[in-house]
Amino acid sequence: MIWDSTGIHDLETLIPADAGWSVLQAEAINDFGQIVGIGTGPTNMTSAFLLTPVALALESPDPVRAGQTNAFAVSGAGPGSAVTFVWGRRAGAASDPLCPGGAPILISQPRRLAVVPADPRGVAALELFVASRFRGARFQLQAADRAGCRVSPPVEVSVE
Repeated sequence: MIWDSTGIHDLETLIPADAGWSVLQAEAINDFGQIVGIGTGPTNMTSAFLLTPVALALESPDPVRAGQTNAFAVSGAGPGSAVTFVWGRRAGAASDPLCPGGAPILISQPRRLAVVPADPRGVAALELFVASRFRGARFQLQAADRAGCRVSPPVEVSVE
C-alpha cells in the first residue's frame, strides 16, 4: 500500500497487468515515484525490484474529423482507475481539486469531457462525436488518472 494526498492505494494497481510482478514488500519510494522492494517477477522468482511509474500517454487522431466519431486513448493508467479527459481552448495552468499537490492540468479553464475506466492493461478509450460546427477549431486536450495523481502531457487538437 502507498499513501498520497488522495488516500491509500494498493501498489499492485499501479503496476501494468502484463508486467508479471507481484509486490511482496515495498521498501522505499523516491520523489520521482520510483519504488524499490522485494517481489515475485515474471519467472516466479523472488527478487529485488525498481518500479518506475509509467507516464500517461494521450493519443488523439490527427486531425480530428468534424461530423464523425473520433477515437482518443490514454495508456499507462492504473488498471480500473477512472481517467478524466479534459479540454479547453488554450494552454494555461489549473490545479486539479481532486488531486491536491499532483501534476497540474496545463489547460486554461479546463472543462471535463468524460470519465472513462481504464481496462486491465491500463488503457482508457474514449469515442467522441465531434459536431460539424467545430470544423476549423483548435483545442487543448489532457487526461488525468486521479488514482495515481498523474496527468498526460497536453495535446493540441485541430478539427478538420
